[in-house]
Amino acid sequence: MQLRIKTLTSNNYMAKARHWLYLWPIMFVIFMATMPNAMAIEPAEQLADKQLEQRAREISSALRCMVCQNQTIDDSNADIAKTLRVVVRERLVAGDNNDQVIQYIVGKYGHFVLMKPPFYTGTYILWFSPLILAVFGIWLLWRYYRRPRLDDNLTDDELQRAQQKLKEIA
Repeated sequence: MQLRIKTLTSNNYMAKARHWLYLWPIMFVIFMATMPNAMAIEPAEQLADKQLEQRAREISSALRCMVCQNQTIDDSNADIAKTLRVVVRERLVAGDNNDQVIQYIVGKYGHFVLMKPPFYTGTYILWFSPLILAVFGIWLLWRYYRRPRLDDNLTDDELQRAQQKLKEIA
């Protein structure tokens, strides 16, 4: 009597693994399609006036969360973002226009709080650094490919001189 042991590399196991391999992309698409919109605004923060709420959303989408740094204050759950959303809505209710609200926030936190910082002398390095780095990279590549190359086809005499110089150094 012979004992058969199923291994992990058996055809049955591989068939099941292939079956799951095809299901993962389908499950991922279903998950992404059913995922709710990820806005961090809480219902208590929303204004009753729809026009003011729309203006608040426009302003909030132009302001950066200082903690998350790559999210707007609308998308962030950080405490500072919640505070800024409340301040924006308070200023709008007080009668400020959009520019006044943004200038108030910029006055407190600086131009860094804007998702699209303005072009002025203080931000030249921010605006020109990608261009400077690209030009520097192209210059390095140009220098690398322009340098003289050693010929791989050395004569016997040149090869003996090179070996002799290496022996002298070592």
